[in-house]
Amino acid sequence: MRKKSKYKLTNRQEQLFKKYAFTYEGDYAKQKNVNDQKYVYRVLKNKSMDNTAIKSLLEMIQKDIDMQYQMKGHIENKAGFLMALWGILLGMILNIELPMKLYMENSNIQFIVLNYIMIVVMVCAGMLSLYFITQTITSKQYARYTFEERNINYRCAVDDKELFLVMMLEAYTNCWEKNESTNQKKAWYLSKSMIFIAVYIFSIMFVKILQGM
Repeated sequence: MRKKSKYKLTNRQEQLFKKYAFTYEGDYAKQKNVNDQKYVYRVLKNKSMDNTAIKSLLEMIQKDIDMQYQMKGHIENKAGFLMALWGILLGMILNIELPMKLYMENSNIQFIVLNYIMIVVMVCAGMLSLYFITQTITSKQYARYTFEERNINYRCAVDDKELFLVMMLEAYTNCWEKNESTNQKKAWYLSKSMIFIAVYIFSIMFVKILQGM
């Protein structure tokens, strides 16, 4: 006897699923998600939602998404502070003398070469820190799902409440995954900008000490 598939839906349920579901056509990496959605949909149709934890799961994901937005704000606030600091440091380097001028005033070649090296380090660190700060602030917008974009609309809610809940869960999960990836990239950019701005500060102070000797 042929074993019945646990993902088997009725004809009407299959039609509704194809109409509203996230089918991920062409995305083979996410094809498993389609079977997971079908499984949850079928179970919800045969079991009371009160006997499952799916609503609690949905609430948990929503809370995590809210925390991601808070983390985004913390990261971008730190990047804004670094941007302001970068501007202050830029004002400090305006009166640093160029190596050619120092060469005319000082015959110590080692002193001139050391100044030149540190000025190059200062400029490179300054440009790299500015790049990473900018990337921290501007890298990838956060995912926001609207009913129109994801076919989670009033018709789905009316046609099949269990399918609507499954689609909402999938939508929020996709949102969470994209925002988590964005936060990780922003945090990486921020860590790099902090390293380079520290080098930027050190090189400015070192050059100023050298030229003050």
